[in-house]
Amino acid sequence: MRSSWLVLGLTLAIVTACAPEHGTGAAAPTTTPAANVSACAAPMPGTSAAPGDVLDATKALMGALDEDQRSALASPGLSLHSLGAVPRAAVLGLLKAGLSERDYRRLADAGIDGYRVRVLGTPSAGGAWTVQVGGAGSVLDFTVSDGVVTTSCYGAAGWSS
Repeated sequence: MRSSWLVLGLTLAIVTACAPEHGTGAAAPTTTPAANVSACAAPMPGTSAAPGDVLDATKALMGALDEDQRSALASPGLSLHSLGAVPRAAVLGLLKAGLSERDYRRLADAGIDGYRVRVLGTPSAGGAWTVQVGGAGSVLDFTVSDGVVTTSCYGAAGWSS
């Protein structure tokens, strides 16, 4: 029963992190039932996610990892609870770069030790690439392409640790 409440709490934390602020005039996220995806504004209302910030944070994460960890970063990803203090701080820095302070706090306070982080593609200023942080049936994606950071939240059909 306790793990069910934990899964629910973590799922709500990620979904809430992607919800637009009430009263901002922003449109509600759209949902694609087949993929169970809700796309968030990029950057999300109330955030200042810049591609350079997300790129720098991703490079800091990769620089904090050893060779084996960098190899595992794409597939299957790295479990946050298995990371040392420096790489874990780099993941938190990445979340800070992509989320508003309020949304970052909500996610960090929910506890994300059971989550995994993956980097898909090669982080660069010119290409398209994605960072995924997820677990417990939910995933938060930061996709950088064409000078824009798009944040997407995947619900129960997501990837878990």
